[in-house]
Amino acid sequence: MLAHPHHAKGGTRTGRVLAFAKTPQASGNQRGSQAFPGMRGNRLPFHRDGDRCGARDLGNTERHARDHRSEWAARNCPNRLTRRAESLDYGDPTRPGRAILAFLSIQGLTVSYGGKADVLRDVCLDVERGEVIGLIGPSGSGKSTILRTLVGLLKPRAGTVTLDGRAVDYSSRASLRDARDRFAIVFQQYNLFQNMTALRNVAIAPTLVKKRPKHEVEAEARSLLARVGLAEKVNAYPDELSGGQQQRVAIARALALKPDILLLDEVTAALDPELVGEVLDTIRALQRDGMTMLIVSHEMAFIREVASRVAFLDQGSVVETGPPAAIFDQPRSPRLKEFTSRILRH
Repeated sequence: MLAHPHHAKGGTRTGRVLAFAKTPQASGNQRGSQAFPGMRGNRLPFHRDGDRCGARDLGNTERHARDHRSEWAARNCPNRLTRRAESLDYGDPTRPGRAILAFLSIQGLTVSYGGKADVLRDVCLDVERGEVIGLIGPSGSGKSTILRTLVGLLKPRAGTVTLDGRAVDYSSRASLRDARDRFAIVFQQYNLFQNMTALRNVAIAPTLVKKRPKHEVEAEARSLLARVGLAEKVNAYPDELSGGQQQRVAIARALALKPDILLLDEVTAALDPELVGEVLDTIRALQRDGMTMLIVSHEMAFIREVASRVAFLDQGSVVETGPPAAIFDQPRSPRLKEFTSRILRH
């Protein structure tokens, strides 16, 4: 027996309980052998009152399970970033009735520092592959905390993070290591090794951590430095580079890890105004190439330009989400109206 969250004891719903029915044996690439969230092996859910949710049709069952999840999330995470992705598919494109799942799903994420007050409260975000999500809000609202939690620098007190259908267990070293292979973060400060050239800064992690051949990694590092506009600076040391150039080396270093998602935490905050543009141009190029990104920034015009969607945070919670035009031109919540009126006035 499996009680759905909104069917559990104390809930206000119908009290229907999901049981499981054995499906016909399937082998090879038959659809009955495909697993999906809510399914255990080849056992499919049905309601005890006799509605078997299409137990002989996996597509119907997937849609039914997805409806359960969507209804529960809508009730518990009303501010989640949701968008049906009919054009995006992360499973077998030949299999009908496949579930549409977010590439990155953050549900109910709650984080506190040292057992004190929560700095994130029940944050819910969904990110599709290739999307650029802009995280905006006042200082101290929790934007950077989301990124640091995703890479395991902070441990969540509650909630779940699911990447490409797999939950990240932040108490497991193996699970965290796998997650860090798929996330890469760039901070405000460049944190380059001062005794290494730009080329070596980019190549060191894949060489030492992933044990890849040096000649192969350095060839890729040269290509990445060229990609961020620094082909002529491969042998330069950090003190021979401007702040904008150092930050572009840091971005190239993150890309060298071949992440699925790039996390950018105020990457222009420490730069002189004249140098901001060259870093933003690099991010624009990554967006055109289809890199999935979460960007924390106070550069509102830039967020409006490159973001697929924007999430506004305040006091550790997601207050409002939507397309850039809706967030900046037609805010719904009083707090976002106040925020946008102030930033657009200056």
